[in-house]
Amino acid sequence: MTDFSKVLIRASAMGIVMTEPQAKADKEAGNLSKSAQTYLKRVYAEYRWGRVSDIRSKYTDKGTLVEPDSITLISRLDKKFYIKNEENLRNDFFSGTPDVFNGETILNATKLIDIKSSWSAETFLSNIGETIDKMYYAQGQVYMDLTGCSEYSVDYCLVDTPFHIIESEKKKLWYEMNCVTEESPEYLAACAELESNMTFTDIPPQERRYSIAFNKDQEFIEKCKEKVIKCREWLVDFEKLHLGIK
Repeated sequence: MTDFSKVLIRASAMGIVMTEPQAKADKEAGNLSKSAQTYLKRVYAEYRWGRVSDIRSKYTDKGTLVEPDSITLISRLDKKFYIKNEENLRNDFFSGTPDVFNGETILNATKLIDIKSSWSAETFLSNIGETIDKMYYAQGQVYMDLTGCSEYSVDYCLVDTPFHIIESEKKKLWYEMNCVTEESPEYLAACAELESNMTFTDIPPQERRYSIAFNKDQEFIEKCKEKVIKCREWLVDFEKLHLGIK
């Protein structure tokens, strides 16, 4: 049997684990939601078989590649030296790698920042005026518990898309338009529009960053820890079901 007693929930998944089940009876019984159970099946595959799901897309690829540009953007705007964190942290309940911090070390941070580099102007502007996403809120609370920091923000940034992604999008456009040659006026015009829609340095820097800040919520963190215990119990029961153990 697998030992699930020390399973840690990743900060990025805490919001999924904290979702409430739809059925009233499940809520009252304190059961995990279907979304949480789906996530835990991935955890089960990792702990029992060493199989890890890798979910990638052009949107996440851009976010990873341009993160240094987004850090530079917010550092210049705030006139502070923000540092990219590479250290994976863990305690008795959670694990995670906070994005960016201000301070001497990640465990001495005065502020944590989660960078969200937007794909387009439209996706960037869609965040304006919205309340904090529940997933990002839960992730931030876990990061604050891991570091001891009490100040956190999610910063949406609009920075240029890397050249190779733009070129890949142009190739897709070429196949979609089915033009005679790559010099076709309609294709060149479409490429110019695409490039304009994927580069943003002509926009003032202060207009390309939107920040939502919140503080540490110890009560919420304790609820998260209770959920982690429930997750461990669920994994034990799921393994018995999987292996046909009464």
